[in-house]
Amino acid sequence: MSALRDFHEQAMELADLAFMARVKGNASEAAELFCKAFEHERRAAELLSNDLNAEPTRSVLHRSAAALALDCAEYRAAEKLVATALSGDPPEEIADELRDLLEQVYFARHLDLRGIVLDPTEFQVSIAGNAVGFGVAESRRFVDRIRDTETLIYRTAERWKNIPFKEHFNRSVRDSIGVFMSVPREASLAVSFRIGRAREQFQLLDVGFPVELIDELFTCLQLFDNAQEEPLKEHIQDESYYRNFVGLARRIAPDGQDIRQVGFTSVRGGIERRVALTKARDEIGLGLEPTRLTRDEKRRNEPVKITGELRFADSLTSRNDRIHLLDSTNRKHSIIVPEGMMNDIVRPLWGTTVEVSGVPYRKAIKLVTIREVSD
Repeated sequence: MSALRDFHEQAMELADLAFMARVKGNASEAAELFCKAFEHERRAAELLSNDLNAEPTRSVLHRSAAALALDCAEYRAAEKLVATALSGDPPEEIADELRDLLEQVYFARHLDLRGIVLDPTEFQVSIAGNAVGFGVAESRRFVDRIRDTETLIYRTAERWKNIPFKEHFNRSVRDSIGVFMSVPREASLAVSFRIGRAREQFQLLDVGFPVELIDELFTCLQLFDNAQEEPLKEHIQDESYYRNFVGLARRIAPDGQDIRQVGFTSVRGGIERRVALTKARDEIGLGLEPTRLTRDEKRRNEPVKITGELRFADSLTSRNDRIHLLDSTNRKHSIIVPEGMMNDIVRPLWGTTVEVSGVPYRKAIKLVTIREVSD
């Protein structure tokens, strides 16, 4: 058992280094470390592959090795490791995790470019789930996520250029950045985004800006999916931009039913970088709430949830930070919307039934999250 322990401990040390390299944006270093970690964990798992009585250690090691195989793009190896683990008698909880991991392995194949060549200023977006067929998808599930991805591109560009947040896009950024999209492709339904110059007379962008923008977007999305709150706040220090990013990322994330995965793929130096959003939007860590409440507000007020029809926003009055919900008893609730959420997060939901989470504040509710309620 000492050899097994040695292989496993070395694998975990290498995996920690790989995750750190990934967060820092060192894709090639991360890929190399993940593959070394996978080889060590695979050897540890093989020592118990024929011992069906060694549960739950047997299935845990195979699950870990499969996850590392997925991280270094060894999809067939990951598939075999999951199958080996499930061929035994793993605890039901671990068996469910193995099935989820297998689903991620299959989705990783959807993230493959499959003959598509991406320029450094391009990235691919792919969705998969029950609402997606071979080359087709329920239009709203697809179109809304594509629109929100485009919004994230512009918002990331504004933040990257240290432009103060405004509910409406900065015109110079919109005019200087050209965001182009390919025709949707089959399988998991994928499209490519390309970022370039819209008009040559604008000098806002430097030569490497589109590549830096994509890398920043991918890094923040990975931190969001991993619920790494503090590193994400280090990248997005402005509270309005932080709320905006988290709100948009929640909208893009899987709903856990119709859309189960949303993936992003780019290429740097011949190496693919992939970010797969696999957690349902309602399962994202509580530390990623879009509104940062004061300590006093947290102490005095219990969180509340209200479901109702989003009737209107007072965007044409002096109180342009309010929305109103009409609940099932026809009671109207006033909701305070913090900066960063009104135009990109709330406005697309006007006229729909939504669930609002927030805290009581001066005869109103301070918005934390808002989501559309499915029929």
